[in-house]
Amino acid sequence: MTIKMYGTKYCGDCIRARQYFADHNVAYEDFDIEEHPEFIKIISDLNKGKMITPTIIISYDDGSEKVLSEPSNEDLEKALA
Repeated sequence: MTIKMYGTKYCGDCIRARQYFADHNVAYEDFDIEEHPEFIKIISDLNKGKMITPTIIISYDDGSEKVLSEPSNEDLEKALA
């Protein structure tokens, strides 16, 4: 499983998601859209034109993917189970 998170340093939900990943020893790639504005289009495309952070893409070993936009800790837990 691979996880990519697109967000900002100051976004409260991004901070909470990072803390969740740290607390549960979950490896992920963290992309700051302010430092890398080329990722803004990815977020917009995944969220029907909306700028939602964090947007998290989980790619499972079976080839499927799940996109989470502003997920709660419960949403993260379910997606990672």
